[in-house]
Amino acid sequence: PRAAGLVLGSAPLAAAAHGFGQRFDLPLPLWLWVSGAGATIVLTFAAMALFFRERSFTSVGVGRRLFCVSPGVVAGIRILALVALLFTVCAGFAGVQDPYRNLITTMVWVTWWVGFAFVCALVGDLWALANPFHIPPLEGFSRYPGQLGAWPAVVLFLGFAWAELVWHDKDVPAYLANAVLGYAVLTWAAMTVFGTQAWLRNGEAFSIA
Repeated sequence: PRAAGLVLGSAPLAAAAHGFGQRFDLPLPLWLWVSGAGATIVLTFAAMALFFRERSFTSVGVGRRLFCVSPGVVAGIRILALVALLFTVCAGFAGVQDPYRNLITTMVWVTWWVGFAFVCALVGDLWALANPFHIPPLEGFSRYPGQLGAWPAVVLFLGFAWAELVWHDKDVPAYLANAVLGYAVLTWAAMTVFGTQAWLRNGEAFSIA
């Protein structure tokens, strides 16, 4: 009993299991959300049973190119993505510091962190086309240390996950803008040192995630 009391006494008063720390009222009845979630699970397994009959995933055709776009179009997409990135960061710094009224919280946590993941999983590697951090190819003046492998990308990706789940100020626009700008500067500096392609293959978290 004494040990149990010590364990219970040291337990935190509250713990958030996800990035949301507040309670929100659902805009639809709860039964619709539960029914939709259940139907999604059932349809997912049905689709897997119908379309993925092979037990070996090597037969799917890993590395198949889904987008055949001219270099000019790719450059245009990346320029637009870079403009959107800069506009988002400026909104975080200069805009109203209300996470529900500032563009940066939606762009970072909904469009970038969640939206691109689903699009890439369902459609293809759209990030390879729209990556705003992808600068014109540079050779770099230092060889990427092979012993590091992809660990820089793993660390950076875990940093984003920590920010989304744990960081208390992740919804403060100015702080979020600082984080995004810091990631951009780090990425561009690493590409300058090690070369664009070397860092995309090993260090850019979202290019190899």
